[in-house]
Amino acid sequence: MKTAFFVSLFTFTLLYIYLLIKRVQATHAELAVDELREQRND
Repeated sequence: MKTAFFVSLFTFTLLYIYLLIKRVQATHAELAVDELREQRND
């Protein structure tokens, strides 16, 4: 039972880190798009 728990804990931790990285990348992309839109409107 401990093995299954720790495998699950490790897997969900990796999933959380992966999703966090993707969220940061999406935020950076959104900021870049906003910056480009501002440059185009100037």
